[in-house]
Amino acid sequence: MNDKRLNIWYRDDQFKNQFSTNSQKEIVFNRWKYFKKIILKHNFKKQQLRILDLGSGDGVNILGLNSIMKSFNFNYDIYASDYSQDRLDKLSKRFPEVKTIKFDISNEVINNKYDLILFNHVLEHIKNENQALHNLKALLKKDGLIILGVPNEGCLIAQIRNNICQRKILKYTDHVNFYTMKSLKSKISPYFIMHSSFREGFFMPHDSIQRALRKFLLGRYFLNLLLFFFPSQSAGLILGLSSK
Repeated sequence: MNDKRLNIWYRDDQFKNQFSTNSQKEIVFNRWKYFKKIILKHNFKKQQLRILDLGSGDGVNILGLNSIMKSFNFNYDIYASDYSQDRLDKLSKRFPEVKTIKFDISNEVINNKYDLILFNHVLEHIKNENQALHNLKALLKKDGLIILGVPNEGCLIAQIRNNICQRKILKYTDHVNFYTMKSLKSKISPYFIMHSSFREGFFMPHDSIQRALRKFLLGRYFLNLLLFFFPSQSAGLILGLSSK
């Protein structure tokens, strides 16, 4: 593991960060809408599902998964996994009904299979991404679904931000993979079939610009307009995948 993973960013309160402002909440809720669309399109035939939030952190997305599954009237069990026991301990206090599993997808796999795996904002951290994808495939049931989310940090505006306008990001980030939609499709193609994709948000050349615009309804409308006309510069990529 990269020693940078020990920094305070990995020990802070993810719920506080994700739900601290209305604009930040909107980002999370919109992401859950994309998750729901992907699940709806997959059209699960069974009513009892085993779900894994892989790289769960404090469990923010478990709130979304619970809401989505209940809206579909599914019976389900949610499992959460992370490399950090501290994160899993926090998650267990908030969601005592969720079973937790400590393991690192980049170099190990557990002897269980799941109908639905959420793998959100994890792959960009993993140096040995091919091994992680191989292990991920081993966790998925034959007719299962993976929701994969990553930042679109390979796009032009993200490169301008990271290399010109806000160079300190590269000094402190532990992201080792900087994807575009094209490079992500190429990376996952040996392992999975992509049946749906979404782009979320819009990159700005400096985070302060992004935060300032998102404070206001008109600013958020402007960002959505930019996303419509320049989708390749989205802030994030979300894919629905099934095994080959």
